[in-house]
Amino acid sequence: MNRTSIFLLLVTMATFCFGQNVAVIDGFSDKYYAIVNIKPEEENEVFKKGIVSIISKSDKKEIIIIESDELTFDLNENGNIETNIIEYPYGKQSIIICQDFNFDGINDLAVMDGYLSCYHGPSFQIYLDTPNGLQYSQDFTELAHNYCGMFDVDYEKQLIYTMTKSGCCWHRFSTFKVINDTPQLILSEEQDTRTYPYSITTTTEYNNGLETEFVEKIIDLDDEQIDIILSFDLINSEKKVILFTYIDNLLNYALIKSDMDVEFSFPTEMEYTNRDFIMDSTKNQLIFSNQNTVCQIYEQRNRNNTISKIGIKISINGKKYHLKGYINSIKGTLENINKIPLGNVVFK
Repeated sequence: MNRTSIFLLLVTMATFCFGQNVAVIDGFSDKYYAIVNIKPEEENEVFKKGIVSIISKSDKKEIIIIESDELTFDLNENGNIETNIIEYPYGKQSIIICQDFNFDGINDLAVMDGYLSCYHGPSFQIYLDTPNGLQYSQDFTELAHNYCGMFDVDYEKQLIYTMTKSGCCWHRFSTFKVINDTPQLILSEEQDTRTYPYSITTTTEYNNGLETEFVEKIIDLDDEQIDIILSFDLINSEKKVILFTYIDNLLNYALIKSDMDVEFSFPTEMEYTNRDFIMDSTKNQLIFSNQNTVCQIYEQRNRNNTISKIGIKISINGKKYHLKGYINSIKGTLENINKIPLGNVVFK
């Protein structure tokens, strides 16, 4: 029996047989099928050493040969290896994916070459199908190596999406536009919650070599671990001043907008570095400074010992601002600072 006849027999079987350590994968393409050869001693391993070969149906020639130390695959109810599965970004991703990656109307191939993407995720080599046959694409392959698993394809918008991460609290989502069969980065969004209770989103747009960056810092005041010591709204403004602690006994200040967007916060790090605040109990004011800015949060009380005036005085490079607060919006008091052991407050 010649080699061509053997291939045809394997295609007819189309079932992974552990006794032979060879599987034929068909049905994912009209032009190609694949053969997976697993080393006998790897049969029962989750990550298997083996070789994936892509073969032309027209002339039975091997077009692609990929050897890997870590191949994985699932069998369907018929015992065949599953293909064309992308559960983006963390789910199942099959050993072969046949889709149109460059939006030219022709299906291309992604072939698993191991688990080389982030956090030991699946990685793929990408081949674009052209009039001259399958052509390896370094640019698309980098998208399937340098991020978390296989990229996602949006056919309606003709965009490519990737995701990468660092631990639980930092993620980057990137958007690519395909230009001349090459993915070009047009947008990235970093989501950082490592400074919780603040959540920082940095969005960068890329256009003709220019980068435009937008930063949004949000605080979740509904977090049960936030203990608000004092808050009040500013007059003629949609902004709010809050003093709070979070988990530990450290005082924090934030000036926030109505949408919980943080305009300014202090200290800049959510951990102890030094005595950040000075509490002047005789004048009933809290003082802190950051570089060229000095802030004084004050309360004034009447004869009934109720707050009659509240606000914050700010000096920036010697220029002074006085932001007054609504009395009816006050929650808490500066006097609470005297009742709580705060590690970054000095009493005067």
